[in-house]
Amino acid sequence: MVDDRHDQFNRRTLFGLSGGALMALLAACTDGDGVRITATSGSSGRPTGDSPTTTASTAPGTATPPSSAHATTTAPPTAESATGTAGSLGRSGAVNALLIGSDSRTSSLRRGNSDVITVVQLTADRQRLNLVSVARDTVATYATGGRGKINAAYVRGGPEALANAVSRVLGGLTITYVVQTGFDRFIRISELLGGFTVQNRVTSNSSGPQFPSGPLTLKGQLALTYVRERKGLPNGDLDRTERHRAALTGMLLKLQQLLRKDEQRVMQLIPQLLGQVVSDKFSAADAQALMPVVRRITRAEITSVMVPIARFGMVGGSSVDIINEARNAELIKALAVGDLSAYVARYGTSNAPTG
Repeated sequence: MVDDRHDQFNRRTLFGLSGGALMALLAACTDGDGVRITATSGSSGRPTGDSPTTTASTAPGTATPPSSAHATTTAPPTAESATGTAGSLGRSGAVNALLIGSDSRTSSLRRGNSDVITVVQLTADRQRLNLVSVARDTVATYATGGRGKINAAYVRGGPEALANAVSRVLGGLTITYVVQTGFDRFIRISELLGGFTVQNRVTSNSSGPQFPSGPLTLKGQLALTYVRERKGLPNGDLDRTERHRAALTGMLLKLQQLLRKDEQRVMQLIPQLLGQVVSDKFSAADAQALMPVVRRITRAEITSVMVPIARFGMVGGSSVDIINEARNAELIKALAVGDLSAYVARYGTSNAPTG
């Protein structure tokens, strides 16, 4: 069920729990504005720092991972199976959150497509984060029938439909939390943090702001430009997904830095940070369970990849990204056990089509 009254969401007792800001930061790198999401059981899937840094130039359910057998099934997940239950952070098993960003320029997200689609997995041992992007033009099968760009699932059926489509791509992965935020909210979070550092891997040849490779300090509008740029990148939107994940990582580590330096200040920031994020399922217990993760996680414990694309093609008259199914099957198995190290060792983290 989707409620487009995007400024009316449930903050409840999340305020004052520093761990709760993790979801705020993980959700920050998306487009659009926030909406309220309530997952309804049995629904149809329709709506019912690290090193010296450079400052960029502004001149030129229980969410238990699917087993290997389940990961390779062709049976489509229902909306109920794709979306897990709240309170999962205090239980055993991995937890998966879907971060959605819309390209809508209006107050209603449903009028736009979802340009940012990222799954954040907190592993069962709570020791690692896996960030997995799904490129917006990835071809997918819709719960309502037909095939096309995965981001169109959002327009067809809202957040639950997109979560269902993402779950299908990832072999039936259970998605416990669905979170959305927007342009202005992203800018606001970056300002509240006092900026953040990214390890930039992808440089562009655009005539706008220059983002050299290596560590960059970003804040405000410049940070938004960084995560939105695609036309000047070698692999276009595929490389842009790398920047989304770099920003998520940088913002999380900046929060950690602030938490270690001045916990009281962070406690005061929590209500403002959470005010930029919308997710009815995220509870006070979840927030408290995340505090140890925020305090100790390192960049080395965050793995960043994209669902592998083999080539570009056409479906229904639209240009789409065709998944490398064999390689994706290995990614699915890796996510099922919460360990992407072997997958990354074999294939690396390039965003380029595999051929």
